Amino acid sequence: MEYKSKYIIDFFESRGWEQNNEGNLFLSLTPPHYLGLPQDYLLEVPKDDQKPGFAKYIDNILPLLNDIHNDHLNEDDLKTIFSTQDSIVNFRIIDTDTEDGSIQFQRFIDSLESIKKIFSQVVTYVASNKLIFGQAKQEVGAFLKSCRALQTQKGSFVTKFEIPNVELFTTINKINTGEINVKLFDTIDFIKHEIFISKNIPEITDSYLVDNLQNINVELFQSIRDFYKKSHINNAEFQLNSNYQYREILTERVQPRIKYLDHYIKSLKQYLLTRQPLEAVGYVRKLSSLSPLHSNRNEVFIEAEIANNKETIKVTLDSENYAQALEAHRNEWPIKVVGMAQQTKKMYFISDLESFVIYSSNE
Repeated sequence: MEYKSKYIIDFFESRGWEQNNEGNLFLSLTPPHYLGLPQDYLLEVPKDDQKPGFAKYIDNILPLLNDIHNDHLNEDDLKTIFSTQDSIVNFRIIDTDTEDGSIQFQRFIDSLESIKKIFSQVVTYVASNKLIFGQAKQEVGAFLKSCRALQTQKGSFVTKFEIPNVELFTTINKINTGEINVKLFDTIDFIKHEIFISKNIPEITDSYLVDNLQNINVELFQSIRDFYKKSHINNAEFQLNSNYQYREILTERVQPRIKYLDHYIKSLKQYLLTRQPLEAVGYVRKLSSLSPLHSNRNEVFIEAEIANNKETIKVTLDSENYAQALEAHRNEWPIKVVGMAQQTKKMYFISDLESFVIYSSNE
């Protein structure tokens, strides 16, 4: 592996180390207080990775750094982080059954299946940006293929993955695996605070959905729940390590809260199948009416791009708006619709239309 000076310095700075002094060859760093090192402790890092002896110097300080960050990283992890922009994601199960680094075989299989499902759903969430019923098979396959399982460690059972810093191409745009990692940890942290440590289970309302759109995905919530439920995990720690970020989330005494998470997911799913905020711009592709001039139940089907996917939106219009929709269809003018929608696997139904705007060629 070829160490990069920038990656090494970024690693230290992302974990709270501060620059103390800079010479011609070395940069002196002081540690953050949480590491518990002496107040006058200094670590010297060479600045030029092209100088002879740079790699040997880094190899020599790896055991020291492994001791300092013992709970987080081993020497192999540090070598990866110092030479690439890949991330290392840890799933740590903490209980008496795993304290020697081993785990029951069936429990291990269950946890691996749950982790695979978590990865699959978070990729789908980022790629589709949907609260429910997202589809991203191509992106999921590419992401899972790029991941590598790493060696575990004692003191608990740690399932560890190296995730390359690469771009995954969707049918419309591209996403970076870094976005996927951040979204995963944001979601775990959201569940921890909303369900695991909160005394009150939130009520699902229109305003709650609007306020938490960036955190909600039903299938990802289900896969995280199954990680705890199927493998009977009560305490788990999640770590995200790279040369530019470090995140750690500890969840404790989860099993008594699983029933509340079940209730939350069930309520959320039922609500989303009935109502969720939707704003989209698209084109009329089909119209249906028994009495265009007199009915308030005229149906219009609009094709629009929602969360990077082409979707069909069904809207029921009064006679005035229906006449405008006919004109828009005839002239291929775009239409903007805003309202509360019901989502199925095939289309959206706007049940509460708040805004219906046609963009004519004169606008």
